[in-house]
Amino acid sequence: MSTHTYSIDPSTLRGFMSRLVEAGFSKEHDVILDDGAGEITINFWTDLTADQAAVLDAVMGSYSGELYVEQQLKKDQIDVRTRELLARGFQHDGHVFSLSLAAQANWNRLSTKYNADRLTFPCTVSTYYGAEHTFVEAADFEDFEDAYMAALDSVIDAGRVLKVQVDAATTVAAVLAIEDTRT
Repeated sequence: MSTHTYSIDPSTLRGFMSRLVEAGFSKEHDVILDDGAGEITINFWTDLTADQAAVLDAVMGSYSGELYVEQQLKKDQIDVRTRELLARGFQHDGHVFSLSLAAQANWNRLSTKYNADRLTFPCTVSTYYGAEHTFVEAADFEDFEDAYMAALDSVIDAGRVLKVQVDAATTVAAVLAIEDTRT
């Protein structure tokens, strides 16, 4: 058995079990939270190698108070910015189209129908501002579908890249230096 104790505010440990599994640890351990002393003890059922202990220290170190809080705040800010950018919609063929969750469901529904040869043309949809846009033929819809996916992917993928940078940051200063410059 291998026992490891860390002085960490237990309230900052949201999701740490999944991070241990992502780091290669099995779920074969006991976790003892001591809220009174601000410590967490992990008892592994087998001894850890030196490499495993170093990885464990790195994972648990990422929960050391201020760094973890700043990382969560930064990721929340990235999520807010992602929602703002999606709320703007995207432009295609001289019109603005919505990227709201309801609109995404509608665009995906149309794509599903198209891929199943069940979408008939001409096909009319609403734009962001309530006007109508008609896809006269399949090529028109394919162009729209490409523009929709490119717009959605660019916003979401750029946010994901920023979050990876935040998770990789090892100091509060490094987290604060990460800027979301998406427009």
